[in-house]
Amino acid sequence: MRGTIKIGDKNLEMVANGATPFIYKRVFRRDFLATTQTDDLNVYSELAYVMTMQAGGKPMSELLNTLTVDDFYEWVADFEAMDLITAAGDIFALYQGQSQPSSTSKKKK
Repeated sequence: MRGTIKIGDKNLEMVANGATPFIYKRVFRRDFLATTQTDDLNVYSELAYVMTMQAGGKPMSELLNTLTVDDFYEWVADFEAMDLITAAGDIFALYQGQSQPSSTSKKKK
C-alpha cells in the first residue's frame, strides 16, 4: 500500500508491502512482528523510515544493501521529539493496509 503521512511539518510518501518486514529486519536486526508486541515505541519511527525509503523508488537490492541504522538516526534527526510518536497510529495503519488514518479527534463539541 502506498500513502502519504504527515509527520511534523513534512508530508512523507510511504510504501508498505510484503518486503517491508524483511527490510526492517535487515536494517534493525530485529523481527518486526515480534517488536510490535512490545511496548517499544521506537518501532513506529523505524517502520516509518523503512516505508519512506521504500517509496523512494530505489531497487530492492540497493535498499537491502545500503540502508543502515546510522542512516536512520540521520533521518530521524530531522523531526521534533514527539513528531513520530504522534504519527504512530497513522504509520501502523498504513502498514496494515488501511487507507484512512487511525487517529481521530478527541475534541467534543
